[in-house]
Amino acid sequence: MPWLTDILHGCEANLAARQQEAERTRQQAEEEKKVQARSLEEPIAAAVQAALKAQAAASTNGAQKPHTPPALEPTNDTDPSWCPIHRCKMERRTNERGSWYSHRLQSGAYCKGE
Repeated sequence: MPWLTDILHGCEANLAARQQEAERTRQQAEEEKKVQARSLEEPIAAAVQAALKAQAAASTNGAQKPHTPPALEPTNDTDPSWCPIHRCKMERRTNERGSWYSHRLQSGAYCKGE
């Protein structure tokens, strides 16, 4: 029976060692997460401060400039070749019944901008 007791003690020691190793691994993972979080906090804080400073400078210089649309975007809503839904240019299509503007969607269907 003493050999059975030795085996039991060996198993208990092995279990204790595995639990300690698991705890060490968990603590290391937590420390790595904390370090990563700290390394992100500084650039984020710097970016926020820069944005706030730029916003304050813009507001002290008078009214902000109005948003100018991109060059591809038409300046009025009457351009029939412009899709107001998807904000893109449409192609002119013609058949025996007349002509119209449309563009192809990713699904394969056509949109007429309506």
